[in-house]
Amino acid sequence: MNFNRATIIGRLTTDIELRKTATGQSVSNFSVATNFRWKDKEGNRKEEATFHKVVAWGRGAEYASQYGKKGDIVFIDGRIQNRKFMNNEGAEIVINEIVAENLQVFNDRESRKQEFMTQHQGDNMSFSGGVDDASVNKMIDDIQF
Repeated sequence: MNFNRATIIGRLTTDIELRKTATGQSVSNFSVATNFRWKDKEGNRKEEATFHKVVAWGRGAEYASQYGKKGDIVFIDGRIQNRKFMNNEGAEIVINEIVAENLQVFNDRESRKQEFMTQHQGDNMSFSGGVDDASVNKMIDDIQF
């Protein structure tokens, strides 16, 4: 039995750009940072970032590029693949990446608020927040994976 699955929640390290293949298929490549936190023997908190390469195809690539901005939190679920190519010097390069099969972008609350307000100007509506952004970000950052 084989099982190839990767699920991560992290932050985008750059804005996502959409490209098209020669056959017209949409594709986007991007990187997601996740953090690992632990305490050493002396009780000091330590943290280490890991950067994951991700590729999305088709509608997933279009969605990611439309809504994903640097710093946004993303949920990625997919499979791991190894891709090989030759660089300009003729050396073989192997890249491990996650092929996103499911992805969700969680924009920061202020960006969503601004987008909503712009779209509904003149609609006689008001928008009021509940939990402040700093509290939400702290809750998300404190989640241990």
